[in-house]
Amino acid sequence: MIKKVIKRIFRKKKNVFCSTEDRSVYVSKISEEALWVYLSYIADVFYRQNDESYLNVHQALREAVEMVSIFNKLGYNVYVQNYDSSTPLPDINVSVIFGHSPNLELAVKKWPKAYVVMYATGPLYTHQNAQEQFMVDYVNHKYGTTFAMERWVPPYNSHVIANKILMIGSCATIETFPEDYRSKITIIHQSSQAKQVVDPIRYAPENEFFFMASAGNLLRGIPLLIESFVSHPEKTLHIVGPVGPYLEYVLASLPDNIHIHGFIDINSDEMASIMSRCNFMIYPTGSDGIPGSLINSMMNGLIPIVSKWGAFDEIIDYGYLMKNWDVTSIDEGLLWADSLSPEQCLSLKRKCSIFVKDQYNLKRFSEEFEKFFRIVKEESIHKNL
Repeated sequence: MIKKVIKRIFRKKKNVFCSTEDRSVYVSKISEEALWVYLSYIADVFYRQNDESYLNVHQALREAVEMVSIFNKLGYNVYVQNYDSSTPLPDINVSVIFGHSPNLELAVKKWPKAYVVMYATGPLYTHQNAQEQFMVDYVNHKYGTTFAMERWVPPYNSHVIANKILMIGSCATIETFPEDYRSKITIIHQSSQAKQVVDPIRYAPENEFFFMASAGNLLRGIPLLIESFVSHPEKTLHIVGPVGPYLEYVLASLPDNIHIHGFIDINSDEMASIMSRCNFMIYPTGSDGIPGSLINSMMNGLIPIVSKWGAFDEIIDYGYLMKNWDVTSIDEGLLWADSLSPEQCLSLKRKCSIFVKDQYNLKRFSEEFEKFFRIVKEESIHKNL
């Protein structure tokens, strides 16, 4: 049934979609003569394109579908394989390799003449691993605990072997890469899977604060955030996302001004109810590109207070940029929030929502992706002459 639905969706584009029993692989074939792209990324989404609850989990899912559609438009067949799938690579003649390691690096070994594009959705692994280790050590030393790293990234060589790097992030993300490789990088605006559930955007008289993230809260600086709000009992913090080991550890000792909600659907009435009480989204991450939680929150009128590793380059026009990754910097962000009048706050909330809708949408992502790979196609042809 799912295969029939997928074929019906793409029939207008005259594509022929093929699938296998292995859901870690998906093939989009437009002709026998077309060149091939090997995409090391996400395959499962092509079997669940009509499942809205699944598509709403992360913006990358709809973007993956859009990537394949654009590759087909540019005249490529596409072999999609999960970046960590153990299924053997196919015996096809690949012209362009795109995506994540480890399968990106395996593909380069199999097709050494192909044009290689790394898809960087955040900082270099050395930065992320060092930042998380720092916060794990900070918590374990302070509380006598034995937490381990949750988001450790295995070392890779993709940035070295790639001809180009397509990145979700900012100047701060680029700076996590060695200087010799920064000229390879092109930034792309990611999209948002969220809807504006807070409508109309208004000043929230409760004036509360919002934090949302996926797994790995130590890396997102949540120990620092909790320490700050423990010392500010007059301010209320809402934490949305998977609880994880650290929050489980501190849960019983949290004061009444910190509320743990667990995972909530980004487009739900429950999420709207929480966001409607908040004016600010606070995100003291130690390592991100431009997180979807930031974009989705701003779409709903929340003003960002964020570290440089979770901020877009225009952040100072829309919110507060933390000076350092520490409690003092969070406290300074709270003071800045207090300095805004209700009128200033409402104006900034509306500005944030408009900015995100204009800049971080699937249409813009698609346009930038197509423009980038039109250039790659020309360069890959010259490379193989």
